[in-house]
Amino acid sequence: MAFSTDDAVACARAMRTLGAPLLPIPDNYYADLDARLALPTDLLTELQEHSILYDRDERGAYLHFYTEMLGSRVFFAVVQRIDGYDGYGGAVSAPARMAAHRERRLLALRHTESAERQDYSLAHLTALSLSPPELVDAAAEAGYRYVGLRLTRVTPQEPHYPLATDPALMRTTKTRLAATGIEVLDIELARISPAEDPRDFQRFLEAGAELGARHVIVQLPDPDRARKTDRFAQLCEMARPLGLTMDLEFPSWTETPDLQAAVRVLRGAAQPNAGILIDLLHFARSGSSIADLRQLPAEWFHFAHVCDAPPAVPATNEGLIHTARFERLFPGEGGIDVHGILGALPPGLPYALEIPRATLVAQVGGKEHARMAIAATRHHLEKAVAR
Repeated sequence: MAFSTDDAVACARAMRTLGAPLLPIPDNYYADLDARLALPTDLLTELQEHSILYDRDERGAYLHFYTEMLGSRVFFAVVQRIDGYDGYGGAVSAPARMAAHRERRLLALRHTESAERQDYSLAHLTALSLSPPELVDAAAEAGYRYVGLRLTRVTPQEPHYPLATDPALMRTTKTRLAATGIEVLDIELARISPAEDPRDFQRFLEAGAELGARHVIVQLPDPDRARKTDRFAQLCEMARPLGLTMDLEFPSWTETPDLQAAVRVLRGAAQPNAGILIDLLHFARSGSSIADLRQLPAEWFHFAHVCDAPPAVPATNEGLIHTARFERLFPGEGGIDVHGILGALPPGLPYALEIPRATLVAQVGGKEHARMAIAATRHHLEKAVAR
């Protein structure tokens, strides 16, 4: 929401006196401004003191400043147009403002009290109807810190968001990330079947790095242990220069169906950026052991997929897949030992909420479902801590 003024400096001074949270602009903006426009020293000093952005052209000048984010997305702007200026700031202004908003959000997250410091990520499957920019906005509004983005199509029926090959979509997504302060926790899915060549995932990995992702979800539906171990190691080697970990997920209907199978792959690959992704549904459905989980190296675990599911285990692979993709539950609503599994993992891991519920999403929409998911998860986990 923007307001106009005849004196931006006086307005900024008055608002700060009244306690308004004005958005701090980094000093290097003013060093660059001075180099580009050679402003009078007293004007430059006042602009920097009050975090006012400045632009001018042959018709006039433009002064504008902002508040910090109030809630998840709302902020106020105050603008002053001098003489005939009719633009909206120079090419540097919008990136400077977005970077400043992002820095304030990250600073607030770092200073949150430890009791509130559990970080949550919105996994794309939870709201797959939302495009990546829409998912980022939904995450910001609901109070997540991260998103997970699905760059590859897993089934022919689901929507596809080709971030690796669509420059416009990539650009829009990065703009929303910068504007909201949301970060990309992971990308998916590197699914290496016997017919797949890991080298085909090079651009996928590069796109993840461009988005600032930290982790890549991998599945290995390959019955040949030696081959899938070698290919997983190859993926790790490709990802390491990009700063990415490769986190092996083990859906129970695949040829890498449980924790022990995943452990064998990691030990065989022996890569420093290899990890295991514990998805609570897959862990429970595979019959994997919490005791075994406790014995594994802490550095293998980078985040966890959190959800619940009906107590009854489907008897067929088709049933298992259907539940995983369409009928998960919020933590505390089903039969998974949510606290037991999470308690066996290293402390401080981000919890990525992967809770697709097709019927509920159809009723309330993806954005509201994302909000409900984090609210229900926080309530369930905090209730257990309070006991």
